[in-house]
Amino acid sequence: MQYLRIDTTDIFIDDQGEGRGKIIVADTSWDYNFSYFWGAMGKAMPQFLIGTSACYFAGKLCGRFDRNQLDFDASMRSVRQAIREEFKFWEYMPWQKELRQYLREQHCETDEEMYHMLANLDNQIWCELDYDEEKEVMERLMSLFEEPTAYIEHKSSRAVEWLEKLHQKLVKELNSQLKAIVNQTLEGKSS
Repeated sequence: MQYLRIDTTDIFIDDQGEGRGKIIVADTSWDYNFSYFWGAMGKAMPQFLIGTSACYFAGKLCGRFDRNQLDFDASMRSVRQAIREEFKFWEYMPWQKELRQYLREQHCETDEEMYHMLANLDNQIWCELDYDEEKEVMERLMSLFEEPTAYIEHKSSRAVEWLEKLHQKLVKELNSQLKAIVNQTLEGKSS
């Protein structure tokens, strides 16, 4: 098993031969602990890791969970754009002003919170509209957000971004080690 220390990260590379191997990545500063096993790499573990992309590496170590997180700002841009396209700026101006104020006051951490906020917009706006105006506005608004997930945007999680940066450093370190081994071999042959 090969041990590497990159910054505050401990990395254990277990090349089990026959194209099999695993990696363990632990960093107590970030409170991260990841591992992955490959059963069919087709080459030695260091060469395999050098040949992988940062995205592939991070995706395997993160697994199905923790890859993406809600991008609240991008989601709200999508929501505001949809509202601007549905309602002309002169339509129901006091209501639009109240809606914009309500949206500015919101913050969601998860997809579920964002979904709930969008699915319940019709219950959050209290502007005075006559019955027919209110009915039209609510129908248009609910039609617009009938499927709230269409407005939910994502970005890579902090863990994915961290692993992608770590991969770059790991590749650099493994390349450096392989180069040193090749140089030592060449020096040994020339002696």
